[in-house]
Amino acid sequence: MQVRRSSAGAIIPDPVSFLSGHYNSFMSKTTSDAVSGAVQAGSGISDDEVGAMLDELKLMKRDDPAFCEKVQAAEAKLLGNYYMFPMIWDKFEYLTKPWVKNFNANVDNNWYTLLDMYIVKH
Repeated sequence: MQVRRSSAGAIIPDPVSFLSGHYNSFMSKTTSDAVSGAVQAGSGISDDEVGAMLDELKLMKRDDPAFCEKVQAAEAKLLGNYYMFPMIWDKFEYLTKPWVKNFNANVDNNWYTLLDMYIVKH
């Protein structure tokens, strides 16, 4: 069993780039980056149907009425395969006093409301 972690971080990527990135990194054969020399070991598994779906999506305009439906179909097909499934395990919790308002952290442990936080009189 090959276990790999891939993360998009705290960004909200274009859905086609997100799906293509996962497909290419998990399904492609081993590759190396010419600039950094980093080696990416792919499984070599390929799914011609998913590949064709992603190729079609890359050419579609994002405001095409059929875009969302096709993205969801490609995502379901990709995630429906036994060789890949999404996982998330990070859980960061913070306890704040009641007078600290608008404090939130996301799954990447970013305090994304930092500029909106404030202390009320107590």
